Amino acid sequence: MATTSTLFDHATHEAHLWVNEVASELGTDDKRFAMHVLRAVLHGLRDRLPLDPVAHLSSQLPLLIRGLFFENWNPHVKPAHHHQFDDFAAALYAELRGYDETVDVQDAIRAGFAVLGAHISLGEWRKIGSTLPRELAALWENSGA
Repeated sequence: MATTSTLFDHATHEAHLWVNEVASELGTDDKRFAMHVLRAVLHGLRDRLPLDPVAHLSSQLPLLIRGLFFENWNPHVKPAHHHQFDDFAAALYAELRGYDETVDVQDAIRAGFAVLGAHISLGEWRKIGSTLPRELAALWENSGA
């Protein structure tokens, strides 16, 4: 039987793997920035998806990444219905600008999507892609699974 310490060690290890993958996708050694990119992408998706896809996506996230996903979330607020890529990108930039003023938001989105695509099921990938606005769905489809 695994100890609590072992479970937390595993959760921490998985979170580090995801952050390291985002950093690799971005071509940076700045793990703190990579974690903020991952959080911003997760929040951007969470705030635009209906409740069922949010629940299904969260079930496929590692424990600590799931914590990032749900951080400051209010499930009573209806999903943002921004149908333009620029709206998603602007929200991401607003969340990231305190960490890096020169961030290429499209690269950040692509990096986050690529890491998600490497870890979630193909079925879930397709369901999420079908709920996203056209421009964002195209980037989603080209970034993973």
